[in-house]
Amino acid sequence: MKFKFLFLFILFFLLNVKAQEITCENSFTRDTISIPGQTEVMEGEALKTVLKKLSEVQLYAINRNKYYVRLYVTENFYFNKVDVLEVESGSKSYYVKNCKQHKISKTMGMYVFEVQKNYLGTLRDEGITGLIFAGAETKFTKSDAQHIKKITRCFYETMFGKK
Repeated sequence: MKFKFLFLFILFFLLNVKAQEITCENSFTRDTISIPGQTEVMEGEALKTVLKKLSEVQLYAINRNKYYVRLYVTENFYFNKVDVLEVESGSKSYYVKNCKQHKISKTMGMYVFEVQKNYLGTLRDEGITGLIFAGAETKFTKSDAQHIKKITRCFYETMFGKK
C-alpha cells in the first residue's frame, strides 16, 4: 500500500513537472492586434494571463522584433481619454505618453502600447505592481505581479533566449 501511494505521488509529481515544462511553449497563440493610430492589423505571437478582478495582461511579438503590451482593466475608467500612463514595476516606472484608454464595455477599458526589450526584462523581474492614469492609481496584488512575471519570463526566454 505504501509503495502504491509513493508510486502515485512520484508519478503525479513527474507529470506535473512535465506539464510545467511544456506550458511555456504551448501557451503562445497566434493572434492579431491593432495598434491605435495605425490602420493595419498585425498578426503575431501572444501570451496572456488573467488577473484578479478579471483584468488581463497580454504580451505580443510581431515578427519577433516589435513588442506590445495590451492591458484590460476593470477599474478606474477614463474611456477615450488620452494621458500619460505610468506602469509601475516595483520601484521602477515605464511611462507611455499620449496613451488612450479604449472602451471595451462599460466595465472594461484597454491600453495598448509598444515596449522595448529592456522593459520586458523589467517585467520579467518585477511584474506590474500598479498603473497610474489621469491621476487615478490602480494597484495590482502580489499574486498578480507574480503571474505577470511568470508569463513575461516565458515570453522573454522564448524571444531572446535564457539570460
